[in-house]
Amino acid sequence: MHPAVSVPAFNPSNFPIPIRRGYSRGNSNNYTTGGNSPGNFGTFGSNPTPSRRGAPSLPARQLASFNPPREGIYEATYSNTRVYELEAPNGVGVMRRKSDSWINATHILKAAGMEKSRRTKVLEREVHQGEHEKIQGGYGKYQGTWIPLYRAREVAADYGLADALHDLLDIPE
Repeated sequence: MHPAVSVPAFNPSNFPIPIRRGYSRGNSNNYTTGGNSPGNFGTFGSNPTPSRRGAPSLPARQLASFNPPREGIYEATYSNTRVYELEAPNGVGVMRRKSDSWINATHILKAAGMEKSRRTKVLEREVHQGEHEKIQGGYGKYQGTWIPLYRAREVAADYGLADALHDLLDIPE
């Protein structure tokens, strides 16, 4: 059992959120970032801010008010999916879906500092051999190869991230 943790209020300046302009072909939802003002996380269903191509832009993230299970873990919604997100030591956000506790293996390998060509080989040779789900299209940060929690613990341990991702990997299901 983990001791109770005092959780500070979420402050956007403590957790930078990139503003993303443009759109993804696989997502026809009407999203907008609503401008570049700090703390503006985007809205759903409002008048879109046109991009160069005249298409609506995607929100950086939609945040809900909640008590995170551990310090440094935030809840976010990407492509209509609620996730827990933990920033790894090198700044890469690693996600865990709330609905089924699956984790984005691509993010684990990015957090391990692996370059894209090597990540692709590891995913094809090791991760895709077992149970997995490939997400393509929709919000870019949510894309990647998702694996069950037990397998994510193995991958994190194999690449030296078990301690760094401990808080995310050990949230009770």
